[in-house]
Amino acid sequence: MMKKSRLWATGLLFAVFALGLAIGGVTAAAWSDGSPRREPNRHRSYIERLDESLDLTPMQRDSIAHLVQAHRNVMDSLWSEIRPRYETSRASLRAAVMEILSDGQREIYRDLISRSDKKRENREKSRNEDK
Repeated sequence: MMKKSRLWATGLLFAVFALGLAIGGVTAAAWSDGSPRREPNRHRSYIERLDESLDLTPMQRDSIAHLVQAHRNVMDSLWSEIRPRYETSRASLRAAVMEILSDGQREIYRDLISRSDKKRENREKSRNEDK
C-alpha cells in the first residue's frame, strides 16, 4: 500500500512539473524573439528607451548612438558565437514541450512558434537594414 501511494505521489509530482513546463514553454514561445533579452518594449531601440527614461540631451543621445555603433560589431560577433548553442537549446525545449502536449495543443503551439519566429525574423531583418 505504501509503495502504491509513493508511486501515485511521484506520478502526480511529475504531472505537475510537466504541466508547468508546458505552460512555460508555450508562454516563452509566444513572447520569444529569439534573443536572450526579456525586457518590455524591446521593439524600441536601446537609445529610445534610454532617452525616455533619462531625458537625454541631443548631445548625450548622439554620443550614446556613437558608442552603440562602436560596440555593435563586437556584440554581433559574440551573439554569432553564442547563437548556435542558444538555437539548439531552444529547439530542444520546443521538442520536449511538443511531447507533452495533446494533438490540438500541438497545433496551437506550432502557430505560437511560427508567429514568434516571424516576429524575430522581421526584427532581425530590420536590424540588418539599419546597419
